[in-house]
Amino acid sequence: PPSRSEQRQAEKASRQWNNVMNDLATDQRRRRKNLSKQLRKGLPDSLRGKFWILLGNVPQRCKPGKYERLVQKSIANSAAVTAAADAIDAIDNSNHSNDSSANANTN
Repeated sequence: PPSRSEQRQAEKASRQWNNVMNDLATDQRRRRKNLSKQLRKGLPDSLRGKFWILLGNVPQRCKPGKYERLVQKSIANSAAVTAAADAIDAIDNSNHSNDSSANANTN
């Protein structure tokens, strides 16, 4: 687990990045200066998704509900891939088990 000092630094970084994201809707010059400063310090993993969505104007560019549909589709595809991989593993394990018992019977 992170130390208390690391936790404080992470919390401070999150607060600063939240300020940067809030500033994106305000003064252009201040926004650029604050964004540059924070980018040099690094973007916390916990805020990367939100930041890139905001920076890319995703809510304004997407049709209503499109992002949510894409997320749901991705989740469904991920579940299907996981189920297929589990089935392949089960078949492989079954074949390995059959190979082991066949070898034991021939010895």
